[in-house]
Order: sequence, then C-alpha cells, then structure tokens
Amino acid sequence: MSYKLLLLSLAFSAQVLAVSQDCSVEVIENTKHEICKTENGKVVTKFFDKGEVSSISYYKDGKIIKERNFSSSGNEVTRSTFEHLSDGTRLVTYYMGDFNKPRSKKRVQDISNVEVVLEEYGFHHRTGALESIDVIENGITVKRKIIENDKHEFSYIFNYDGERIIGFEAIDLNGKKIGDYSQNSIESLPTSTGNEKVKIAIIDSGFDHQHEDLIDHISINYDDPIDGVDNDGDGLVDNYLGSFYDENGDLSFSHFASYFDSGDWGRPSNIIAKTYGIPFETISLNRPGKIDSHGTHVASLALRDLESTSLIPFAGDYGDAKYLKLISQKIKSESIDFVNMSFSFPHYATGDLPRSTLDNLRSLIMNNPDTVFFVAAGNDGKLFDGTRFNCLYPACYSFDNVVTIGATEDSDWRNDNIYKMAKYSNYGKRYVDLFAPGTKVEGALLGDMKIRYTGTSMASPMALNIAAKLKELFPNKSALEIKDAMELGATKLDVIDSEFGVISFENSRNILESI
Repeated sequence: MSYKLLLLSLAFSAQVLAVSQDCSVEVIENTKHEICKTENGKVVTKFFDKGEVSSISYYKDGKIIKERNFSSSGNEVTRSTFEHLSDGTRLVTYYMGDFNKPRSKKRVQDISNVEVVLEEYGFHHRTGALESIDVIENGITVKRKIIENDKHEFSYIFNYDGERIIGFEAIDLNGKKIGDYSQNSIESLPTSTGNEKVKIAIIDSGFDHQHEDLIDHISINYDDPIDGVDNDGDGLVDNYLGSFYDENGDLSFSHFASYFDSGDWGRPSNIIAKTYGIPFETISLNRPGKIDSHGTHVASLALRDLESTSLIPFAGDYGDAKYLKLISQKIKSESIDFVNMSFSFPHYATGDLPRSTLDNLRSLIMNNPDTVFFVAAGNDGKLFDGTRFNCLYPACYSFDNVVTIGATEDSDWRNDNIYKMAKYSNYGKRYVDLFAPGTKVEGALLGDMKIRYTGTSMASPMALNIAAKLKELFPNKSALEIKDAMELGATKLDVIDSEFGVISFENSRNILESI
C-alpha cells in the first residue's frame, strides 16, 4: 500500500491516528495482510488474490474500532464500527451502501470466548432513525424498548409459549400498563347482537380481537364454540369469533381458549388444527419499532363511527386456495354486504403463487355477486395497463362488484375537495375506480393502542367505511346500489387519475335519498 493510500484509509477511522511507515506484510490463511503500526494502534489491510484491497481494519489500544469491506472493483460495500464500553460490552454498528444510515446495531459481550448478543437496535429502513432496542436474555428477546425522536417512550414485555411469542404487555416509563395483547385468550366477549343493519368481512393478516375499536363489532358464531369440532359444518373449525387459518399447520399452543365465559382452558397443543376460533395476529420481531397488525389497523378504519355494523374477520394464510374457497362459502351463507381486501397478488405467470390461489380468488368474487368488494390499488405508483406484469389482483378484476381504491395524500376526508393523488398510489381510469384518504391515517395498533399508517391498504377500508355508513342510513338499499351511488357522487378532479374520482359521502347520500 502506498503512503498516500494509507493516509486516505486512515482518514476514515473514528479518530485521527498518527501514521508511521512501520508496515509489514504477512500471508495468513493464504490471504495477504499488510499491517501498519500507528501511534496508538494499527491498520490491517487484506487483499484479494489479484492485489485489490478487500478490507481495512482499524485498531486502537489493541481493540478493533472500524472495519471497511470493498468489492474487487474498489467500491466500499459495507462498514462496521465498534464502540467499546466501560462495562466490558461493545456496540457494533453495521452499514451497507449508505454509510450515513446504519443497517443494524447490537450490543455484545464475549462470554467464554463466545460473542453473546445482549441488545439489538432497529432502525427505520428509509430515514435511518432509531425505532427500537430489543433486550435479549439467554438468546430470547424478552423486551422491546420503543424509541421516538431519540426518546424511550414505552416497552413491550413479551409472553412466550415455548419459543413463540403469543402476547405482550406494553409498559410506560413509570411501570404502568398501557396496553396488552394475547393470541389465545379472550378477556370479554363482543357486544354485537347479530341484528346489525350492515354485515362486513375483512380478509387480512390478523386482528386484535380485544381492541376497543373492534370488540363491539365482531360477530359471535354461537353455533361453533371452540371445542375442536366444526359444529356448524362450514369447514372452518371453531370459527367462534371469525377464524385464523394456518396453511401449514405449524402453529400450536400449550393451551387455547375454550369456554370464555367460565375462563376454562382446553385443547392441548398436540391437536393441531388448521383453523382457530380467534382471528389472532402473529407477532414478528423482524421489523423494528412498534408491534403492528395490518388487519387491526384496517378493521378500525372500516368500523370508524359505525353504530350498527358487524364484522366477520378472516385471518391467517389468505393466500391458500382452500381458505379462499371456505371464505367464499361463508360470505355467501352470511349474506355479507361489503368485504375489504387490502392485499394484492401478482399474475400467476410471475410464478410467485399457485394458479389455484388466483382461480379461487376470482371465484370468491364471482360467486358472491351481491357483495361489494373494496380492494386496495397497491403502492407501486404505477399506471395499471392490464398487462400481466403490470397489474395486481384483485385490483385489476373488472367485475361490477369490485371497487378498486387508490389513495390521496390526506389522512382524512376534506371539506374543500382539494385532494391530490398520493405518489405511491397505483392509478388509471381502466382499473382504479375511486380514491380515498390513505396517508398517515390514524387507526388501531395491536395492544389497544393507536398508530398512523400510509398506503392504499388504508384507503380501501376508508372507502368501505363510507359504504357502511350509507348502508346504515339506507338499510333497504342493496350493497350494489350503495356502490353505484358512491361512484355517481364521486368528485371528479384532474389530478386524480381514476374512473370516477374521490368519494363524497354527502353527494352519495343525496343520490340515495333521491331514488
């Protein structure tokens, strides 16, 4: 390495190190190493076989403080920094591509010559802001600290069933519980009577069945209590409060809720059913920040301010063809008015999913012609042109009972009609019917809390919510008549690229009053 190159490499170190030309070359495990001493440390450079620099490691007081890794073309691809703390632990921060935004960070300690992870830091994928710190004990994440604006706001304390998280308590900085969630138990039953004016269904990842925004709307199926038997013969075993479908049958519980009113427990884990009678949300720590639930947020938007609407939630592996068939039968038997589908499947030609999934999704919609399906347009910011690789489903189905919803830049409905199409929203007059607010929309968060999310996944239930409100006002109107009024009453704007425009509750109501 030349003297100038050495100076250049040292400039990237955490501290300015005085340079000495006391360098030596060694071959270690068939790799050339150049070791240069500095005033208070050393710099170790490794080389590829053809002589290009592969990595540069910086040491101070005998401890590594930075490592940079290069491609054979000379571009730096990754970087790691090491901060050695007074308690004997160290912080290791990893960068890739953008060296201003950390990709990951962890606090580790060497125990019996083994590196043990004590904490893992989670960063926002776009901004690089710190969102959470996971506390790990004996290889298990026991706590997640939520960070907002560089401040610790609250913590999740996780509950496990074996090696799987099945719930948590959310605790503020004073030790007060501010929220909780459990997959396999019910603290109180919903208060829905079964006589509501409007029936909706939502197909999504999972739901917080105890969230205050949902609990009073969830429909109770008294004909199929949780006892491991399909008492009502609909193919969905124990769908007491909706259903969770486990495609692979790999989820199990030591105990699962049985007789809710008595607090009894039943059904041992060796009876692995494909369906569970609670439409629970699985809990994953793969993403940093707050523990989210797409379905819970979507449901809260669909149910906002509704007084006489019941919900049948379908959770779990909705990409399974068999589940879609069972859902279709349930929608028909229950005479569901509106269904929300805030998900997208690609064309089967991509090879990303079985053709049977799309076939059964299509059949689900066709076999329920009196039910209106509100579906998310998707968040690719693309014009749907109908080609197999530039369309999503069910958004690109052209059935009369499918309403594809794009998103505006708004978090709620406006009074001035000055809407703008969100840049992330898919669009196009051929396939996107209506637009609704979908940007930073406040809704329910798992654990009886609140959060703001962005996407056409939010716009679709916002649209369904308007349909349900209209149906509550005009219970004798069919779901299709409600849909037609929403399309006729939509506000046409040049900046909104859709067939009808932005939904207007007032215009739709006036149309329904006149017919």
